[in-house]
Amino acid sequence: MLKRISGWLGEALQPKHRRIACLQVEVSTACQLSCRYCPRTVMANGWRSEIMSWDLYERCLAPHFDLFAMIFLQGWGEPLTNPRFWDMVALAKKAGRQVGFITNALLFGPREIELACELDVDLVCFTFTGATAATHEHYRAGADFTALAGSVAALAARKAAGGRSNPTIGVSYTMIRGNLAELPEAVRLAATLGAGQFTANHLDCIPAPALENDAVFLSPRQDDEALVADAARQAASAGIFFRAEPPTLGGEILVCEANPLHTTLFVKADGTVVPCHQMALPQDIVSSLWFRGAPCGYSPLTLGNAADTPLPEILANRQAQEIFDCFERRAGFSLDRPIPEAPPVCKACYKLYGA
Repeated sequence: MLKRISGWLGEALQPKHRRIACLQVEVSTACQLSCRYCPRTVMANGWRSEIMSWDLYERCLAPHFDLFAMIFLQGWGEPLTNPRFWDMVALAKKAGRQVGFITNALLFGPREIELACELDVDLVCFTFTGATAATHEHYRAGADFTALAGSVAALAARKAAGGRSNPTIGVSYTMIRGNLAELPEAVRLAATLGAGQFTANHLDCIPAPALENDAVFLSPRQDDEALVADAARQAASAGIFFRAEPPTLGGEILVCEANPLHTTLFVKADGTVVPCHQMALPQDIVSSLWFRGAPCGYSPLTLGNAADTPLPEILANRQAQEIFDCFERRAGFSLDRPIPEAPPVCKACYKLYGA
């Protein structure tokens, strides 16, 4: 969905500023679940559960919401654990922005369903890691598959009863070797529950070597393409939007899905600004991630901190301009010139290879 929202910033801003489609705001790094593949679980001993303060959100971020088409409230945690979450939604909607979030639905009950409709939230995505309770709850310890499915259905029913176009209801499905066979059934389930879109994403952030066995693209099988194609047919038959990352990765692509030219900018719970969510892990406890069978040092690009520097100034600073210019050169690549090198942290990220 974020790819379909893009543009440039207005002429009133400095020439190098860009209208970035989405400001992704990490309103919480806390979560009730212990997902087997999540950095929060793998590094639980050092992980800090942080809640973005209302002051940071209201004073430092909200004045600059006009630079973005969408405010997406999600990071390395469950956003609804922030006690001011719905105030944050309301403030972004008051600014005339599209608003979306992803949730595990443990805190998404009848009151939250009413708020999502009353505040005219644009996108509510629910996280699934299987089409059955056994699979989903195996990978997401602490989850309640029945309650999750019930929340999707209840939101769809409330939306229909009110004759509303919003929120779009999405399912975000993490493709893992042990659940890929359930992908077509998961699409059928999502459509039955009332979802309007389905996105299947890879396990592409690998904080421990054992998790490489769970990454579909690292252990491709002959029927992987057929399973994804079947899921696409199920979605087309049900009339819902479907997008799945390819089960087998190719070579380096010019611009990844996070696309710092147009797509997203990420603000961590403490106000630190980075180009994307893959650079938002806490560097003091994440020293390396696993890439192609080996640990790679984790050195994310930090652009500044919104708590002490306004976002327009951060977007105009040297660090931001260097990454903007790098991907602009890559996007404008021509066959008579060598492809400009991506930043080192990107070279060891599966997103740069199509994940």
